[in-house]
Amino acid sequence: MKCQQCGLELATGSTFCNGCGSRQIAPKKCSYCEKLCSWDALFCPNCGRALPQTDENGTLIVPPKKEEKKKTDGFFILSIVMIICFTAAAVSTIFFAFQSQSQKTTIEGYQKENIALITELNKTYSELDSLTNECNSLNSKFNSINTELNHLKEAIDCDIFVQITDIYNAASGGAIINRELYASQMRYLQIDYSVLHVNSTPNSTLYIDIYNPNGTLERNSSTSPVGHTMSTSSQVGNLSHGWGYNTQSYFEPGVYRIDFVYENEIICSTTVTIKP
Repeated sequence: MKCQQCGLELATGSTFCNGCGSRQIAPKKCSYCEKLCSWDALFCPNCGRALPQTDENGTLIVPPKKEEKKKTDGFFILSIVMIICFTAAAVSTIFFAFQSQSQKTTIEGYQKENIALITELNKTYSELDSLTNECNSLNSKFNSINTELNHLKEAIDCDIFVQITDIYNAASGGAIINRELYASQMRYLQIDYSVLHVNSTPNSTLYIDIYNPNGTLERNSSTSPVGHTMSTSSQVGNLSHGWGYNTQSYFEPGVYRIDFVYENEIICSTTVTIKP
């Protein structure tokens, strides 16, 4: 063997060099190929395998545990970080899922509320329509009652009350020819009416005025009273009076107005249409 310091040839197993006095460190053997290698070699020159680290005395050098602890601490810290990340991701997923479900529930709640409101509004509109129809009906009844009241007022203001009950085409004796009034078939324009005395027996004449479609008063120069078509009975009861000719019709088609006049006041009025 040679001195590891000066290269002098030494006897095998020498501990010190007899030339330079340096200590000779025993070589270490590769555990894989059993090649003897220098004590400070890190890898086997024969096979390239890693060799254990030794000091000058051949004592195996153990790597400091502090470094392993650092590696262990680093792994532990990395594990903690990963757990925190996974936990945060899970919490975020649960939170967003809950928020989405909450928003969905809120939207569904709003939709249900809107449907309920629309249903209630439709019901209210229907009730308003019904009330409107009832109001219109009541208004119509009010107008009818008001008309009757006006008639009653007129009757109270005078001594007599007259109400027209029927108008038709009749023969000279009052027999009904037909109720439909046609100009070519007309004989007498027959007027049925009822009379009531309000305060006392009337002391004035009751007149009937008939106005033809052009607004002219119907009169017979020989029989009609001045300013009227004809005078009629004012006794209490159901009465009838006609105007026309027995053998021929002179009525023109159109709307005729019939007025009952007492003491120069119209106490009852109506219109009737004679067809062509």
